[in-house]
Parts: sequence; structure tokens; C-alpha cells
Amino acid sequence: MPSVAGQTYKDARQRLLTRGLTPVGVGESSDDVPKNDVIRSEPGSGTSVARKQEVRVVYSTGPEEVTVPDVGSAAQDAATEQLEDAGFVVGAVTSDYSATIPEGTVMSTDPASGGTLPKGSVIDLVVSNGKVQLPDVTQQPFTTADSTLRGLGLTVQGSPTNVCAGNTVTQQSVPRGDVPQGSTVVLTYCAASVQPTRRPDVPAAPSGGDDGGNGAGFQGDDDGDD
Repeated sequence: MPSVAGQTYKDARQRLLTRGLTPVGVGESSDDVPKNDVIRSEPGSGTSVARKQEVRVVYSTGPEEVTVPDVGSAAQDAATEQLEDAGFVVGAVTSDYSATIPEGTVMSTDPASGGTLPKGSVIDLVVSNGKVQLPDVTQQPFTTADSTLRGLGLTVQGSPTNVCAGNTVTQQSVPRGDVPQGSTVVLTYCAASVQPTRRPDVPAAPSGGDDGGNGAGFQGDDDGDD
């Protein structure tokens, strides 16, 4: 029986056929032997075999396929340990904004959990930075600004001012930018009552009747006879 270990399965099969043997391929996962290379033969090399005898040729199917565990909502260190225990390698770790997921907690993996990958595959992590992006909500109606900020998990305190009307936000206590989750933002907004517009007084029109003055009457020339 010739030695075929380390050869590609295709080459090993052809060699055994040339020797008058009957190769039977059997796949087996291996972390060390490249995919499609022969791991061993059964019987092994050097063994006396009869012509046309079946020989099991065990070849590598590559590293074992394992399921990517769900590490969402786990702390970064715990997620890394869990992935490495499953046979994966943790790659890039990036951060992203979240209104609810605590800082340092895994938000997602790439590839996503639930799929199967060969052992040794690289898994990237996205971790919460514990912040949200606060927008500029000035010049908006207070109700709109309030809804926007509460949707980001922020606490809103209204500060009405009577110097203007219309419920428009004129100031926010925290400028636009990154802020910690749950931060408090004070919104100053116009709260004065809108007074109805009063029309200016219009002088009353003069009452009707005969005009006075020179136009009150007309005297013609006296055409009396001399």
C-alpha cells in the first residue's frame, strides 16, 4: 500500500487506481490539513493489500463548521471569551451610538450570529459607546423638539418664557453633538399668549344732509324792470 497522505485527494485516487486498488473517499474536518488534502489511508501505507481491494482515503474538508453564538447584549470581554471558546477569532471592534444599550455592550457581530462558519473565522464586533447624537432642535415647535429628544432616550425639561409667543424653542441647554445616554436637556420656548390683532379706530363718516356755507342757496340777478 503506497503512502498518499499529504497529497490531494484527486492525485491520491489516481495513484491507487494505477496500482489496481479501489479508493473510497471519506471526508473529515481538520484544523491542520488543508481542504481536499489526504489525512490518512485505511489500510495505512506499507500494508500488504490485494488487487482491487477497497482503500478508504480520508481527506480534509477543512476546519469544522460551528455556529456563531449570539453575544448580543453581552459585555465586550464576555463576548470575546465566548467567541474564542467556540473557536473563532475576534477581529475589529468598532463603536456606535445607542439610546438604550449600555456602554461597552455588544450591539451586533459581523458575520451575524446563528450562521455556521469554519473554526478560526474572524468575527468583528460593534459595541455601544454609551452616547447619542443630540441634534439642534431650536426654531422647532416645543412639542416636536420634545418628542425628538425623548425618542433618543433623553430627559427634557421645558423652560417657558413670556418674551415671545408661538411655542417655538429658542434655546437648548446642551449644544448639538455627542452626549451621554439619558442626559437632561432644558428647552427654552416661547409661551406668551398670542393677543388678537386690534384694528385701528376708524373715524365715523359724516352724516348726510344739505351742505352749509356758500352752497346753501343761490341768488340770481335781479331782472326787475327799470
